[in-house]
Amino acid sequence: AVLRLQPAGLSPAGAVLAADDGGIWCTVKPGGVYKIDASGRITCINSAPSDAHVLYRDKSGRYWLGTDNNLYQFLPEKGLFVRKGTYEGRGITTITGDDDGRLYLGLFGVGLCVLDPELDKGEIMTMQQVDRPGGYLCNNWINMMCTDSEGNLWIATSSGVSMMKPKGRVFNSMGWNNLLEGKQ
Repeated sequence: AVLRLQPAGLSPAGAVLAADDGGIWCTVKPGGVYKIDASGRITCINSAPSDAHVLYRDKSGRYWLGTDNNLYQFLPEKGLFVRKGTYEGRGITTITGDDDGRLYLGLFGVGLCVLDPELDKGEIMTMQQVDRPGGYLCNNWINMMCTDSEGNLWIATSSGVSMMKPKGRVFNSMGWNNLLEGKQ
């Protein structure tokens, strides 16, 4: 069966995430967050921000929602979205986390935010930090991120890939400029 989520004026689904009950959560801009249960029934979560981009579930089971400029903790059992931070840029494009509970936010056009949600503290890392010990991000336009089995953070950007070791926040950038050195 094909589920059509595109009522007039809404964009296609932007992100999907498995729900506890066999259904899925999805974002639709500017419609917000929808729940599709295992039988295919679609429910709009009316309390959701309309500029929802990305959903993430951390290792402790908490749900997170990134929008144009805000990070929310999503409490599905209550239908609540609690704003946890506001960020500059053109949207939170991707969220991932690590085994220590840190969140990594891709802030499109700004860089990477490393956030400790328990302490409510974050650090922004950018391509402009060329004098930073441990290296720097190859590009501020982050598209996607994931962690590998060793806990390294892989960051896909508009001009290449950066890998960051969370301990010490050491970067290995594999941007297109690095690959072209000496080959011009």
